[in-house]
Amino acid sequence: MTSEAGTRSYFDKNYGKSFGSPKHIRFVIYDEEIWESCIELLKLARIVVDFGSGGGTLLYNIAQKTEALLVGIEQADHAIAQSLDLVPSMNAVKSDVLSTSLKNESTDFALSTMVIEHIDDRILFQRFTEC
Repeated sequence: MTSEAGTRSYFDKNYGKSFGSPKHIRFVIYDEEIWESCIELLKLARIVVDFGSGGGTLLYNIAQKTEALLVGIEQADHAIAQSLDLVPSMNAVKSDVLSTSLKNESTDFALSTMVIEHIDDRILFQRFTEC
């Protein structure tokens, strides 16, 4: 993967014109047991963050299960606009998922689906080794 993969230009080039927002949870979570486990934890959460929220599919489904404050971290403008159309109550934060302004322990439940393939492998490995 090239270093361009982690940059804003990569996302603008690949997602700037078209970004779908399907509503069904199976688009982002394939396993029923995992989703059911998430639901139980989401009911207890006050703040839920989706890292790489895309068009909002995951947050749309989460909004049906919790009263928590919903935050979507996304860097593609078009995706942010679509997610806000799908989940008007969410708080959209335009940011790279690896460089957010969120403080440690500032969320009760964090999720990320279908994002890792869009992150430069070298940057991701560096961040994991920092933990």
